[in-house]
Amino acid sequence: MCFSRRSWLRYCRCASLHWSWHCSGKPSRRECQFGLEHTFALLLAVVKRIVESDNKLHHETGFSREDLMGDEIYGGTIGLVGLGAIGTCTARIAKGFGLNVVAYDPLLREDQIRSRGAESVTLQTLLQLSDFVSLHCPLPTAYSDSTYDGS
Repeated sequence: MCFSRRSWLRYCRCASLHWSWHCSGKPSRRECQFGLEHTFALLLAVVKRIVESDNKLHHETGFSREDLMGDEIYGGTIGLVGLGAIGTCTARIAKGFGLNVVAYDPLLREDQIRSRGAESVTLQTLLQLSDFVSLHCPLPTAYSDSTYDGS
């Protein structure tokens, strides 16, 4: 099964929402670490086209090495919506990957966002500047597992 970029984005949305739903409230240290690792695993899988490349190698012929190459994240911009425990850790790790970090969190002041390793921007600016957007905010209580079907 080969995933298009659109399918991957749908998968990432579903996986992230599924995890967020089960970890609502104040996350434990273990949940924070899981969320952080999960964020970068999904980001790299999409950008580097991991599953798509694996499927091509196993099921197709007649393609070049360039057909399997993904993109770079170094020098890109990641936008974080929510800068709590997991968002703050994500900002720190993102800088290690050479990403610029912008964030929107309506509950924090500009100086608090800066002290957590990100540049404070409006949500609209975040969406305009970011190559990647990662949501680190509670799932609204109006949603349930059956409400969100990933389409």
